[in-house]
Amino acid sequence: MKLKLLSIFLVIFFVSNSSLQAQNDTIDENDAFFDDGGISKKKNLIKINTLSLLSGDLPVSYERGFGKRLSLEVGVGVLLPFYFNEIPGEAIDNGFGLKKRDLGYSLTIFPKYYLFSETLDYVYVGFQYRQRNFDRNTQSIRQNDYCLIYGFQYYIYSQFSVDFSIGIGFRFTNSIGTIYEESDIGVLMPFALKFGYLF
Repeated sequence: MKLKLLSIFLVIFFVSNSSLQAQNDTIDENDAFFDDGGISKKKNLIKINTLSLLSGDLPVSYERGFGKRLSLEVGVGVLLPFYFNEIPGEAIDNGFGLKKRDLGYSLTIFPKYYLFSETLDYVYVGFQYRQRNFDRNTQSIRQNDYCLIYGFQYYIYSQFSVDFSIGIGFRFTNSIGTIYEESDIGVLMPFALKFGYLF
């Protein structure tokens, strides 16, 4: 009787142990299959926009994921003294040649919604607000940009991101001189190529 109980106990022990091992193998296989290099667990990106150098803006931005598909990107940039006018508005009005101004700064707020992914990658849409402040020819100039943006972001080696976007919107320019103040509205089509680091 004791031998039968002992053998039943051993059979139950080995069967349950082998089924637990099979479940662990399945979990390991699933983790290996769905491994994204840790992208889904990381929610922070630091980026530099390289195309904005043409317009004399050197911005650094920080993007943080919130919830499943939302993120917020904020940026601060230095406006360099030499630049090309942005298209189409300023380039049509004042030409595309090299221009000169005093140093300035830019601020950006850019909420985004990722359409097909929950990990700050693939296709997104967003609304970007950017303010630029600088002096040129004894005028203090403030530009406020409001743009709808469509973009695509992907990862290289699981930590480095490439973000390309295009948009359309309006720029409101306010110029204050020594004698007069002038306001202007123009159409803007921003392009961006950002390289970032995910952490």
